[in-house]
Amino acid sequence: GVVADKSSADKQKSKKPVSRSAKAGLQFPVGRIHRHLKTRVTPQGRVGAAAAVYCAAILEYLAAEVLELAGNATQELRVQRITPRHLQLAIRLGLFLHHLCRNARSIHFLLIFCICVWFMFLGVMKSWI
Repeated sequence: GVVADKSSADKQKSKKPVSRSAKAGLQFPVGRIHRHLKTRVTPQGRVGAAAAVYCAAILEYLAAEVLELAGNATQELRVQRITPRHLQLAIRLGLFLHHLCRNARSIHFLLIFCICVWFMFLGVMKSWI
């Protein structure tokens, strides 16, 4: 009895906090997205926890889709670096992304969005290294 109590106490001490991103299996920061969502809603700032996870999953999927198509464009052009032009080609040539962004006024806003998502992703990746 005493030995079992001691081992359970050791397990509780060694418990490390796990981020919501890790729990959801995502790379994008769920906590940061939740914080930003709360600042953009009603004055009470009530946002469900699942809303932030869902939003992070959508942003991660869109970023992965754009980066995959832009990477394919760079391979076809035989260059090593993804440029804004490759992002534009990825959005315009991808049927899903083009349909999603067809009402956008300017491609510049889309590129700014993609670049912001990319830098957010890099911020997450820097914490891994």
